[in-house]
Amino acid sequence: MALGLLNEWSAMEKKVLKRITAESVNVPPLPQAVLKALQVVDDESAGVEDLERIISQEQVLAARVLRIANSAFIGLERRVTTLFDAVTLLGFNMVRALIIGAALRDIIKHWGSTERKLWEHCLGVSIAAPMIGAETGLARAEVALVAGLMHDVGKTVINNSVPEDFGRVVKRLGEDAGDSLTVEREVLGFDHCEVGAKVAKTWKFPPIIETVIRYHHLDPAGECESLKKSDHKDLCRVVNLADDLCLSLGFGLRKIEGVAPGKVSSLGIPAERFTTLTDQFRTVFAEQRDSLMA
Repeated sequence: MALGLLNEWSAMEKKVLKRITAESVNVPPLPQAVLKALQVVDDESAGVEDLERIISQEQVLAARVLRIANSAFIGLERRVTTLFDAVTLLGFNMVRALIIGAALRDIIKHWGSTERKLWEHCLGVSIAAPMIGAETGLARAEVALVAGLMHDVGKTVINNSVPEDFGRVVKRLGEDAGDSLTVEREVLGFDHCEVGAKVAKTWKFPPIIETVIRYHHLDPAGECESLKKSDHKDLCRVVNLADDLCLSLGFGLRKIEGVAPGKVSSLGIPAERFTTLTDQFRTVFAEQRDSLMA
């Protein structure tokens, strides 16, 4: 479906997309530390020392990790003063997410209501996706966390490049004019999944993260099933559900009325259990949101 739409674009629309993508991925580039962190997402042998070595190559990232570590563990008698302490206390997955999240936060050119909602939504999905992945056994927590954080990078890129046009998209979504992809295609002629996938390729994200960015909005029981690699397909389904969970709770540019029961059951999660997971997500997100939003 999406590929068919891409083939039907006019030459002008393709030029606009090319301009937007090139404009956004080149200014500013991702730090090398972030690229290296992404490259080890699928490396099960990576440990604390590996992540510490990566963080230490970027002083800004190192300072941010230490600040958040001290904020999160303010009740401890001692202060977190080294990267090793930060990684040990925050956890390997959390610090990895902070490395990547730091880059996403820093490419946002303007910081207003729209940008805050976008960032909050990505943070929410980055927390919900690992919970769903662990519950279903369909995705490793650290990969689901990164995929959730990155899934809407295309929206940030578009908003940076054509804020007035993206503002029209946001306005339409606020009027309950439809889902994101439909509204974006009507207003812009393309959608954030296409842009995000091109960004992921330019930034050399791991293939599984690129797949999720490109396909996370497709019907998890339909087109995602046609993906050739089962782990890619499963991660798309996990992020898709996490995305809807956050939107249903009001974390995003639009609010949906609950998560479709069929989508929950298709991942093998009983309704009662999903209610419990939702409550757990609320608690965890409330605890982590402020430090990660900074």
